[in-house]
Amino acid sequence: MNTYLKAKISAIKITGRRLEYEGSLTLDQDIMDSLDVSPYEQVFVNSKYHKGRIMTYVLPGKRGSRICELNGGAVNHFRKGEIVHLLFFTQSEVPVIPKII
Repeated sequence: MNTYLKAKISAIKITGRRLEYEGSLTLDQDIMDSLDVSPYEQVFVNSKYHKGRIMTYVLPGKRGSRICELNGGAVNHFRKGEIVHLLFFTQSEVPVIPKII
């Protein structure tokens, strides 16, 4: 069993931050669907411009909203308006071709 990149968003802007909320990342359901990402799936959030990197899980946001909102403790790592990469991984016996947007 190997771990492969399943999906990647090369650059997305953090649209909001909610500290008083369960830790996670809320992402537009349309974006999740386009990448075959499920609610509560693990996601790595990497800053495009500095060393920031966290691992959390994704929750579905309103369709068509383009939301990418950090929740809970994750807000301490990135600023609203910051550009990040979102990486989703999977384990498989055979190589996986990732979906990249």
